[in-house]
Amino acid sequence: MDKNRLYFFDNLKFILITLVVIGHFLMFSSENEYAKGVFLFIYSFHMPLFVFVTGFFAKKVIHGDENKRLNKIIGFFIIYLIYKFIVFLMYNYIYNEEYDFYIFTEYEVPWYLLACVVWIIITYVFKNIKFKYLFIFSIICFLFIGYDNNIVDQLCLSRVIIFYPFYLLGYYMSEDQLNKLVIFLHNKKDIQYFQLYFY
Repeated sequence: MDKNRLYFFDNLKFILITLVVIGHFLMFSSENEYAKGVFLFIYSFHMPLFVFVTGFFAKKVIHGDENKRLNKIIGFFIIYLIYKFIVFLMYNYIYNEEYDFYIFTEYEVPWYLLACVVWIIITYVFKNIKFKYLFIFSIICFLFIGYDNNIVDQLCLSRVIIFYPFYLLGYYMSEDQLNKLVIFLHNKKDIQYFQLYFY
């Protein structure tokens, strides 16, 4: 058994992946109001949490060996291209829908892999900037992105900007801080159960 392994994340990733499957299944039931409500609820938090987890585990990549960092970026990009090609084949030859293949433009499932590449590069470039300044700037960009029609799917820039604050929160959160947060949430849950039981 790996004592250094964070089992909290194993459980969290399992839950999030399960929610992804449920969310995509509910997309086909969008006409049902209840299904649509559940779908919107899932997508209100599961992607920010995914990005948070990605940022948390990016520390070793960004602060690690340069060759390992480059290999990770290249690895993400190669998987992105393979995944993108599979999506291209599915749309054009299975669904019989026109789907153009642009390397740096993506709005379907593979966008997350390209976004990971961009997040690693951006965070590495600005790693010496204090968290509070970088986080505030990312929030400002997040708030104003909706007002700029020029920011589209090139380099998945819209999603990169929208989710980057969550990536930063994960990246800058230490393991000790995470443990304290989990304990706090657990204790708060216990308090709620206590109140429900006695009141």
